[in-house]
Amino acid sequence: MTESLKFLQNMQEITQLEIDQLDAAGQLTDVWNRPAIVKLPESYLKKLAAASFTPGIFLLAPSSVIRGALLVDSKHRLLIWQNLRSCTQHHLEQAGSAIWFGLNQHWPKIHKTFENELPLPEHILENHNSYELEKRMLSAVRNGDDSSYQHYFRLLTSSGAFGQVAKDRLRNQKNLLICHITLLTRQAIEGGLAPNEAFALSDQLCQQVESLQTIEQLNARL
Repeated sequence: MTESLKFLQNMQEITQLEIDQLDAAGQLTDVWNRPAIVKLPESYLKKLAAASFTPGIFLLAPSSVIRGALLVDSKHRLLIWQNLRSCTQHHLEQAGSAIWFGLNQHWPKIHKTFENELPLPEHILENHNSYELEKRMLSAVRNGDDSSYQHYFRLLTSSGAFGQVAKDRLRNQKNLLICHITLLTRQAIEGGLAPNEAFALSDQLCQQVESLQTIEQLNARL
């Protein structure tokens, strides 16, 4: 395994962003050599792979919302994608710049979206998250299988859009996180954790969520 690949794998874990490698044929592969989760049309990926870009980071924005970035240098063409719909543009830019610096040892230019040349398809994550993946994730919690939980959680968060349960963005994110904690608590009890212990931990986590004041803090807690 090359040092650059090890670095990209570590960055994917640290940033919680999807980092996929785009080859000359327009094939997209996760840096862990798993099939990429990003649902982009094959024709669009081929355009990205073949297009001539000035080296740097290009922000991708369907419906005027920054969702991902294309990192282009002399050796790599990487698609950096938000696992979490609420991930901020600032986090994406910082993470992309850190990845670029780690690969090239100098800071990149961050370009505006190139929608005029290669418009990003609308509604990339139009539907709600997969119920089937949620069931598998909860089953992993019930069975005490942390590695499977991490795997299915990652797939679940990229499978569609999170629900809109409050108009305020921060309140919505808090509500979703508390719902997630509640689901995990019940599954932990089903798997044998003492109810008093499970509920005490749930209360503690929910209080921590309520104390957070920014989307970035909530994403880190998630």
